[in-house]
Amino acid sequence: MITQNDNFTHDLGIGKDTENTTGNAAVEVYDERKGKPSGLSTSEADYQVHVLKVYGEVLAFFGIKTEYYKEIVDSEDRVLQPMGDKNTATESAQGYLIRFSEIFSKITAIGRRLLDGKSRS
Repeated sequence: MITQNDNFTHDLGIGKDTENTTGNAAVEVYDERKGKPSGLSTSEADYQVHVLKVYGEVLAFFGIKTEYYKEIVDSEDRVLQPMGDKNTATESAQGYLIRFSEIFSKITAIGRRLLDGKSRS
């Protein structure tokens, strides 16, 4: 769901409880039911926001600039996984399972890269 305020837009992803028990973010990138890219691949939002829930209770949330999230997803060879509901032909959305620890580590590396390119005064 894209939400907009005065300064930026963001896609809001409400995580399933399983994201917290597996430690993975589910990042949709393709919908084989429609035969075209979807999710992060087509997002026009400025930021991606994950809401992490455990037993239905919000535990935490984090946001990352869409261009950097795409960079993180594309930085490794990954295997597409089926996600969500299937249609009668057993087709579903597809995406990647990415460890939250990897996402946070790469966010830190991107931050360092950006700081190194600018004056720290």
